[in-house]
Amino acid sequence: MLGKALVKEFGDQSIRGHVLISHYHWDHIQGLPFFAPLYAARNKFHFHSFRLPRASVEEALQGQMADPYFPVDMNAMLAARSYSEIGEDSFQVDDLIVQPRWVNHPQGCLAFRVENNGKAVVYATDNEPGAPERDRAIRELAHHADVL
Repeated sequence: MLGKALVKEFGDQSIRGHVLISHYHWDHIQGLPFFAPLYAARNKFHFHSFRLPRASVEEALQGQMADPYFPVDMNAMLAARSYSEIGEDSFQVDDLIVQPRWVNHPQGCLAFRVENNGKAVVYATDNEPGAPERDRAIRELAHHADVL
């Protein structure tokens, strides 16, 4: 739905976006092959997530579209794509500050605090409480957040 809404809103203009991937479980990435803006050459997307032990961010995302799982591979996506491997160091995207933190979930998972103009939104999904260090990370991200 987001892809269709963006195509309608931007029309023939290019769409530039940053995608924060918390983790690679299918319920979090399975929409990407259906995200219409990825198929238009005028668009550009930058994906941010962590490297898996045997796969880069790009390889992990490509894997879900590999034969026999999907009828086309990522080469069908004409939008320019770039990838950043991140950990817990904060980084800037335009005028946003993004602070990732590891949370407790099998195969790894990041939560994100995104700040701008004194406001903060925290995306923290699939956390499994009970690991003290990871629980502390969630509390730190959520501290004074406007939206959790």
